[in-house]
Amino acid sequence: MAVGGTKRKADGKAGPAKFTKTTKYEGKAAGSKSFASGPGNGARPSATRGAEVAPVGHEAKRMTKEAVLAKKSLKKNFTTIQECVPLFEKLRPKQTTDEEKRKLVADIVKKAKGKLHELASNHTASRVIQFCAKYGGPEERKAIVEEIRANIVDMSKSKYGRHLVKKLIAVATKEEVPGLIKLFKGHIAELLRQPHGADVLVDLYDVASSEQRNSMCAELYGREFVLFGGVSSEGNSLTSLKQLLAGVGPAKRRTIVQHMSKALAPIMEKAILHPPMTHRLLRDFLECAPSMSVEDAVDTLSATGPKVLSMVHTHEGAAVGCMLLAYGTAKDRKRVVKAMKGLVHDMAVNEWSHSLLCTAMSLVDDTSIMVKTIGAELKAMIDEAVEHKYASRVLLQLLQPNDRRYQSQAILDLMSPPVRVLKGSSGTMVTTLDGEEEDGTSFGTTPGPLDTGDDDDEDEMFATGKKQAGSKGGSSAGAKPAAAKPAKSAGKDEDDDVQEPIDPSIPRQLGASRKDSSARRRELLSGGGLGEAIAQASCRNAGTLLRNASGRDIVVEVARGGQGGLLSDMCPTSVTALHDALAALIARDPEAAEEAVGEVGPAPMVEHVMTHYYSSRALKRILLSSSDSVDLDTQAPDLGARAVATRCAETIWSGALAGRCKQWLGGNGDKVLAALLQCGSAAVRAAATKELGGLMQEPIAQWSERVSGQGAANAASADGKKSPKSKPAAASTPAPAAAATQHQPKQQAAKQAQPKAAAAPVAQAAGKQKAVQQAAGPKAKRAK
Repeated sequence: MAVGGTKRKADGKAGPAKFTKTTKYEGKAAGSKSFASGPGNGARPSATRGAEVAPVGHEAKRMTKEAVLAKKSLKKNFTTIQECVPLFEKLRPKQTTDEEKRKLVADIVKKAKGKLHELASNHTASRVIQFCAKYGGPEERKAIVEEIRANIVDMSKSKYGRHLVKKLIAVATKEEVPGLIKLFKGHIAELLRQPHGADVLVDLYDVASSEQRNSMCAELYGREFVLFGGVSSEGNSLTSLKQLLAGVGPAKRRTIVQHMSKALAPIMEKAILHPPMTHRLLRDFLECAPSMSVEDAVDTLSATGPKVLSMVHTHEGAAVGCMLLAYGTAKDRKRVVKAMKGLVHDMAVNEWSHSLLCTAMSLVDDTSIMVKTIGAELKAMIDEAVEHKYASRVLLQLLQPNDRRYQSQAILDLMSPPVRVLKGSSGTMVTTLDGEEEDGTSFGTTPGPLDTGDDDDEDEMFATGKKQAGSKGGSSAGAKPAAAKPAKSAGKDEDDDVQEPIDPSIPRQLGASRKDSSARRRELLSGGGLGEAIAQASCRNAGTLLRNASGRDIVVEVARGGQGGLLSDMCPTSVTALHDALAALIARDPEAAEEAVGEVGPAPMVEHVMTHYYSSRALKRILLSSSDSVDLDTQAPDLGARAVATRCAETIWSGALAGRCKQWLGGNGDKVLAALLQCGSAAVRAAATKELGGLMQEPIAQWSERVSGQGAANAASADGKKSPKSKPAAASTPAPAAAATQHQPKQQAAKQAQPKAAAAPVAQAAGKQKAVQQAAGPKAKRAK
């Protein structure tokens, strides 16, 4: 294609060129040299033959460098920077001794004295002063702090100056931290809504004590906390906003929440959410603010996209994330779930952020996007997730939701924030911190009754006169009600982008889910094959998972089919394969080496699953779940899980333990054998009772109660045998050796009792002889 010309089409016709190339010489005088000119093309020689030739090579670079230096020399403090840089180059190497470093630091500080504030805004000079703060002594650091004291807030907002402030915070001693915090007093809210200033507060918050953190956060509660720490100087002792609001009246409560919402609004809009202090303030606000303000805050935060997930790695930040899902609309939840794409792995293995995934699985009705975003990434990391301490809890939330055995109380509290009921809908939040309130804001434009403890009164108090309920997704006061939507078919998710009309007179719950929890779990497990992947991973790594503190819970839930036997209904083949794998592991010879899946070389020797601490208790739980599984939602017997666990108990008994109970008597194996007497299969209970009864020296019910820690008399009586009345074990067997022989076979107990019985007279005679010697001792001494 010719430059600037035309190109030939496929049919032979010429058309306009799509791309053209213009040279930098285009448009010059006729006598200038053309880009395309050269020998043989008719170009005339330049008219200025005697002109000087332009410099090339090193000469051109030297002249360019001189021009740059000349330009920089016009800037302020150029000479000072030029003098400090050579000293900085001597200070940087590791070979420089400490004495030389202190001397160089003293020289640099001396040259920069009086100009530190200006030098800190320079890229090079800021690094030089940072090294002085790092390697200098207390006197140098004190001199630097004293000089920048008046400008430390402005430096915290600077692109380069903030690094010097952060360095001073990092090298400060415990005694110097209170002095640094005082320099920022009254400017906390100002810095939190500035990106560079927020970075400085992150470091300052990390080194501050609990009282100092409380004082920093209290500045957003009102101006009196900025000036003198509150009315009664309680700023240092306030651990939360809830504590403050509990001791003030309704009018003061409204003022505090109003001031806090003004301060947090620009922070949420700019999505500056990474400081831990912001996590704490947002959690306090969402817990204590009226429902209208909470609804607006949730909408603002969910619109920030992935930035809202920058705070879920802390306790307070995870609480905020869970409240976004709990109080948000379907559209808000969809935004948050979409933001998780590519971050599910990092969230699943984190101590706090995994609670956000558990909450999403319990509340989000749009299961299609859940399967594409969360389910797909969990399936990709399934082998790691089933063994991980926190990722396994995400899977367990699908198999057995909200179980206190798997989820700690702190996580359950995050996943279930208090229910909020709102009458109508909210207006808009205040977005300015200083000055008068804007028109149409949701604070103070409509007088209302004082707070009486009801959330509706607070919502009325914070509502506007012009913006009535229904402004967000609903209808205004004068608008006609919209036509009712047709009912959706049962397998489709609700439309997230269309909001149904809201009747202002009817109270509504924020973030209420419509889909049944069991239906949601079924769709999440079946969609994308996540349930099948969990079952196959449990079967493939059954031996390893049983011996793992977290993996054993996955095996237990898969073996019993999850809550209601849901997993067994979807993938019965994989669940049955796990039952067979458990029976094969139990039937394995204790002296044989277990196969090492995925490893090269000889199989390692591992402890048998019947004697291992974790695996024996996991097997016990599987057997007991066939008779005591309960639906946590209704507290009714979980018949589905009991049926699946009963089949597992029958497989284990017939394939591994029938006729071999004697081999596992003693140690951790006793717990598994005792669980057989309480399982849900009558045939297994009868066979186990018959076999174990011939091996026990004591009544079988008493042995089972002592081993398992639970009463087995009911199970024994159900099989037609009454447990004989007997004295406690401590009274019937006072000697420890006799108590240890109760769970052993009769032959072994008889052998051990023979030498002890023969040694009893000897021990008795020796005891009498010792008593006679002790009694005669004092008399012999007096006679002597």
